[in-house]
Amino acid sequence: MATRSITQTADYVIVGGGTAGLVLANRLSEDPQVEVLVIESGRNITEDPTVQDPSAWKSLLGPETAWQLETVPQIDEIAEIDSDDAPHGPIAVCFPSLGQKNPIARAWNEQLEHMGYKTTADLFPTQSAGNRCYTAAIDPESMLRSSAGSEYGVAASNRSNLTITTEVTVTKVLFSHNAGSMAVATGVMVVVDGETKSITARKEVILSAGAFHTPKLLELSGLGNHDRLTELGIPVIVENPGVGENLQNHLMCVRTHELKGGSTIGKGIQSLAFLPCGDPQGEPKILDNASLLVGHEKNPHDVVRSILSSPNEASCSIFMTFIDSEDFACFGLMQSIPFSRGSTHIVSPSPDENPRIDPRFYSNAQDLDIMAHHLLTLEGFPRAGPVSSFFKPDGQKPPSNIAITDLESAKAYLRKNAVTTYHTCGTAAMLPKHKGGVVDQDLKVYGTENLRVVDASIFPLIPQANPMSTVYAVAERAADLIKDSQA
Repeated sequence: MATRSITQTADYVIVGGGTAGLVLANRLSEDPQVEVLVIESGRNITEDPTVQDPSAWKSLLGPETAWQLETVPQIDEIAEIDSDDAPHGPIAVCFPSLGQKNPIARAWNEQLEHMGYKTTADLFPTQSAGNRCYTAAIDPESMLRSSAGSEYGVAASNRSNLTITTEVTVTKVLFSHNAGSMAVATGVMVVVDGETKSITARKEVILSAGAFHTPKLLELSGLGNHDRLTELGIPVIVENPGVGENLQNHLMCVRTHELKGGSTIGKGIQSLAFLPCGDPQGEPKILDNASLLVGHEKNPHDVVRSILSSPNEASCSIFMTFIDSEDFACFGLMQSIPFSRGSTHIVSPSPDENPRIDPRFYSNAQDLDIMAHHLLTLEGFPRAGPVSSFFKPDGQKPPSNIAITDLESAKAYLRKNAVTTYHTCGTAAMLPKHKGGVVDQDLKVYGTENLRVVDASIFPLIPQANPMSTVYAVAERAADLIKDSQA
């Protein structure tokens, strides 16, 4: 699908060959009169079996396939970084929990119904809270991963007007200025086999490099906080203190329990539910510390609080899955919308230096309170109710010596054992500039004429679940916006 050769000029230069970048490449190259160039720093691994196998995701976290970025130390030891009604599109999907025959999964549904959460197969619910089916980007026939690379990328790769280049790294965006003093993106600087070259964009440069590398490229190119850039000796092209701020991510923790003999859970996530802060028909019981939410009018905390205060909106999701052994099942807990906000910023004018990433997990105590409440709920699943009949008493895997019996012990466990979900977003948010925004409603970077951001960086608020489908939606919408602007 990809090549290391690189054209010197294109109408649209897309930085990043991931989900958003390949959707854009496919859609924009539908017009044979338009030349599109995708520049990807990594190698082409589309046909790698470990990429195609959804159960092999752990093997994709190494240096051959992932940027080895680290956060600054966090609290305690946390320092690591879609049936007939389904939507149709290039991505093949399946619904693993629909028509569930596994008796443990049926027991899960029964237990949730006892708690007041009915099971629904509605793919487009009007509320997030509830026990429901979920969408997996897995081909239901081959059971292999369906991705932007395998669908959008491969489908467009034979078009003569599209070049997808791998193992080429973009180091900065190049600019000139128009008569109205708007910055005009004229292309990008790249490194190919150790040699620095410039690539010209006749129409637009589009950053789809992800929530860490998109703000990194913006800052390296002179767009960001004036004082930070000046201190690093980078000429300021557009001052915008919102670049690299508003970082959001979901935290997750997993508890593993041993199954009784003869019981099996099956591969992948088998059951999923979204739980609100309070009881199903009651008022929220967790969001009661208003002093933690003070700030300027209509700040992000107010938005999060307004969502999570609804009994119909989820503050966490819980799930049951198999990971390492068929003798064990994992019960997982994941945040929906955290209050805490972090940042990612360059520390050097060198593109070879990793940014300083500070997610500030649990910097707002409400996040820890919410997760601790839900962890107590989840802790009861293998010990009481219909699900418990499939698990051995006291069958928890280490750290089994840590008893979770109340809110304080749940908080202590989370401080030491919560991990990232790799759902980072929000670092070039689509908001009014005076509220920390980096891009406008057309995804154009403020102060520029033709530089757009199209990836998870633009989310002003993190989705309540895995953000992948939202990235696809953003990329499809961006393609329409770009095409319409040229009509």
